[in-house]
Amino acid sequence: MERKRQFLDFKNICLLILLPLSFCIGQAAVSLYFFFCSIIFFFLFYKRNIVLEEKNLIFFSLIIFFLLILIANFISLGFYNLFDKTILYLRFLFFFLLGALFFKKITNTFQRYQSTYFIFLSALTFFVLVDGYYQYFNVDKVDIFGFKALQEHSQRLTGVFGKEPIIGSFLFHIGFPAIIFLISFINKKVPNFFYNIIFNIFVIFIYLTLILLSGERISFLMSVLSFFLVIILFQKNKIKIFLLFVFFLLFFCLMILYNPNVKQRYSDFISEISLNRLINKNNVVSEINKSKNFFDSQWGAHYLTAIEMFKTQPLFGIGMGQFRNNCHDKKYEKINSNSRAVRCTSHPHNIYLEIFSETGIFAGFAFIIFIIIILCKAIRVIFQKNVRNLKDTIEYNVFLSFFAVSLTIFFPIKSSGSFYSNFYGSFVWYNLTALYIYLQYFQNLFKHKDK
Repeated sequence: MERKRQFLDFKNICLLILLPLSFCIGQAAVSLYFFFCSIIFFFLFYKRNIVLEEKNLIFFSLIIFFLLILIANFISLGFYNLFDKTILYLRFLFFFLLGALFFKKITNTFQRYQSTYFIFLSALTFFVLVDGYYQYFNVDKVDIFGFKALQEHSQRLTGVFGKEPIIGSFLFHIGFPAIIFLISFINKKVPNFFYNIIFNIFVIFIYLTLILLSGERISFLMSVLSFFLVIILFQKNKIKIFLLFVFFLLFFCLMILYNPNVKQRYSDFISEISLNRLINKNNVVSEINKSKNFFDSQWGAHYLTAIEMFKTQPLFGIGMGQFRNNCHDKKYEKINSNSRAVRCTSHPHNIYLEIFSETGIFAGFAFIIFIIIILCKAIRVIFQKNVRNLKDTIEYNVFLSFFAVSLTIFFPIKSSGSFYSNFYGSFVWYNLTALYIYLQYFQNLFKHKDK
């Protein structure tokens, strides 16, 4: 019996650590991982008769959302196009459900699984950081595995991700909770104030600096915002971590002033935001002097195009993944934007506009309700009186990190990756599933405390 339990523990741990590894291997590995999770879910559900007994608003709104996606795409794309667009996307639903089942199996050993997973994830995050720094300081911009930063990506860092300049996205969406766990874990195990200060400076410094150097501006801004949120909600060590954070922001200002590559990236970003520069149809940047609004930017053109698409098919949308195919239509040349010539891209670069334009108003509102419910339940845990004695625990700090990441992901006006894509969609549903698991953990604790 003991050997069987150890074997099951080993399988569960392998399943956990394969997730962050798949992100590093590539999109095919990510697809296989989530597909494999779907198979496991059905195996447990049908063969082992393990039934989810969840009867809460989170599950109800989630199921409604995925059902509405199926209906919307059936109406917009037809039966024969359902599989590659919609049926495959259901793997994220099954991943979420598997996460709920998994927590039920490990409720009594949750802390042990948490430590094992996050120690591995911290080590992987540290390796990604080391590899990223190696590529940055290498004259040829080549990482440990020989992957080179490509000229077409303005030599943004790619690290272990090969040709994809997503190292900053990985470090934020996957690495941020690992960083919070590492800081909390070391602070608990080594309660020496001086050593904690040195360690925290080192971790925060190398983490935020590489995201800054990676050139992924949105990931950097979201990381900074997430740190602010976590610092505000920390019960202890607020002042210490805040001072470390201020130290980094001062360093960031120096980087902007004295590092030409970083300065150029963020100068371009400020120019685009303030609309001092527009991109014409030949992808040539032109300087403008007269006052413009956000919708004259390239992002604004994407947003307006998505809004017009929603107007044409408000109930069920144009179909999942169809923005890239429909944006070339001449009727969208009439959008009120000076960047209308460059309106086309793979997706609208905003989660909500993508959902509403491609799957319609019903799916859009169902998703918003789901997000509001899960975030409100998380906020309720944060302000729960019973959690006061748990606020210095590793579990609470990791829970805060997933809450902060999820909150910044779903900030309404933020530019984003494609929600319906394989890679960015995986980031989103990973964080939502983890947040739900921690919600279940704390709700389970509160029940026992009330008894």
